[in-house]
Amino acid sequence: MPTGLRLPITPIYRSTREDQYNQACMGLQKTNSSSVIPLCHVSAEVWIHSYAADVTLTQIYINQESNPIEAIYVFPIEENAAIYEFTATIDDRLITAEVKEKREAEAQYTHAIQQGQTAVLLRQSERTFDTFRINVGALPPGKECKVKIRYVTELDLIDGSSIRFVVPTTIAPRYDPRFGTSQWNDETQAQYVQNSPYSMSFRAHVDRGEYCQINEVVNMSHPLNVSVSLQTIDVSSEGIALDRDIILYIDLPQSPCPVRVAAEQYDNDSKLAILTALSPGQSNFVSILNAQNPITATTEFIFIGMFFFQQAEDLAHSMLADLGGTELLRPLQYLKDRPPASGRSRQVFLLTDGEIANTDEVIELCRLMSSTTRIFSFGLGHSPSRSLVKGLARATNGHFIFIPPSSRVDTYVGTQIQRALQPSFVNCRLQWFGLWPSGSQAPRTIPPVYSNERVLVYTLFDNFIFTEQSAMVNFTTDNGRIGMGSLNRIEVRKGNTIRRLAAKALMQELQHRGSEEHVYDGRIVKQRIIDLSLTHQILSPYTAFVGVETTRSKTSTPAPVRYVPIQISTDGEHLPSQNRYPTTQSPQFIPPMEARVPPIVSPSIYDYQERMPQALVSGYTGAKGRPRVAENRSNEDITRSY
Repeated sequence: MPTGLRLPITPIYRSTREDQYNQACMGLQKTNSSSVIPLCHVSAEVWIHSYAADVTLTQIYINQESNPIEAIYVFPIEENAAIYEFTATIDDRLITAEVKEKREAEAQYTHAIQQGQTAVLLRQSERTFDTFRINVGALPPGKECKVKIRYVTELDLIDGSSIRFVVPTTIAPRYDPRFGTSQWNDETQAQYVQNSPYSMSFRAHVDRGEYCQINEVVNMSHPLNVSVSLQTIDVSSEGIALDRDIILYIDLPQSPCPVRVAAEQYDNDSKLAILTALSPGQSNFVSILNAQNPITATTEFIFIGMFFFQQAEDLAHSMLADLGGTELLRPLQYLKDRPPASGRSRQVFLLTDGEIANTDEVIELCRLMSSTTRIFSFGLGHSPSRSLVKGLARATNGHFIFIPPSSRVDTYVGTQIQRALQPSFVNCRLQWFGLWPSGSQAPRTIPPVYSNERVLVYTLFDNFIFTEQSAMVNFTTDNGRIGMGSLNRIEVRKGNTIRRLAAKALMQELQHRGSEEHVYDGRIVKQRIIDLSLTHQILSPYTAFVGVETTRSKTSTPAPVRYVPIQISTDGEHLPSQNRYPTTQSPQFIPPMEARVPPIVSPSIYDYQERMPQALVSGYTGAKGRPRVAENRSNEDITRSY
């Protein structure tokens, strides 16, 4: 087998676009008018290094109508991405957008459109975090607008042997508990379609590192072309339908060191950004377990509903997945209102294959019970909410995992259970020597570190000074030092990648965990996120990129709105209702859970008087159909204490 591309263990999932590879892009004709959808093509070009990826996302819009139009497109980007550049090109004229507070940016964009000027606006959803809306306004007739979005994002370490990179392409219908059914994304009028005329091209350049250590790349979603050089492994694919995410796995040649350090200087070399990668191996944990005072903990394992397994399975088979979507807030509120007994902790395993509209509320609720509860989250299928799955784990010091389509769920559940049972480093700290003054760390509280997993910690230094030729960092816990890393001053390069990732990490910590002094004051937290966004010029939920074309003459012709349709994921069994806000007379209307009569269930199942919300006892129903129950069965009580 040639070096560069390794065949996946499971088959590559065929894209529906392959059946229409030679089909020309003519724009999507609206059925009720003569207008066409302006988005013609999407491309992604990626440069992948050991800890991060730098992505350039390009969208091409063409106005084929006789009057100016405004194009609106809702699309996903990885929730931990730091978007640092947004530009638009029309007739070789470049519009460079700036980050401003969201209301100010929206007002500037609206004013420009009303004056007949061409303008662009990019915003992040404040509720879901991983959906973005782009507006291309007053695009003149017959003109093409090429929009470029650049961002950097962290890479996940998988089982200590590979790193994973994902380009999200799908947005599943989001269940909104306010209406009891799936709704449009980001409150726009964009519709879901089974097939769209616009397609995507993808190119990735994988840095092989020193001595060509990286030899293999595997794609779990699409067929690829591959070429190999001494410096990079280059992969590409054309004519991709946006019906499944693009997923790359890059095999690492050896187990990572417990502590690795990288650094960049920025702002005219006056400031320093350091990334410290913590990746302890299994051997590090043996010393902790053999210590004189080993770490002990009592854990309460809960199968949601707290039943014997057979009773839970019988109940799951008797229920219908007819609630209209994924209801998470009420079941999790139920757990928060009933904390575990004193001296015990709770491990929750949460599986989802869909999206919800209130991601921010769910994550905030879980953050409030993070002192007693850890959530191990699973994203299944082609279109789980990556923001939800990652955010739940991050907010509760748990762990997330994404399960590829057609894979055995019980295998991944077993892996997560092993992770929940294995020891981890807690109360971790980094202590720097040889750098002055002290820096600011993100995240401020290092989450638990597991064997063969990786935690990235950022430290920002202002007006720094090396007091020695090399700086040293100690990775310690309450039980002593785990590892040590060093940074030679000649190894520091110029760049902005690490500081952007650091600023994004600070924002996410504020979003998902707050801070000790401001956790109950949302206004202060919001302002701190805005300040970070403006200082480092990266997008946040409370800021926006805005750019206006000032050289073109203004036009007084109104620009009608054209919404770009969203292609449903390949495993989507049906399209959502086309009514944005269903009424009680609408056939698609599903009343909220409070208004529904719960099914009759044998009282012997319950050990307590108050009825539990139905979504708690249904096991994993999935957003699209029948309950799913683990195949490894046991009659033993699932609720245990260890």
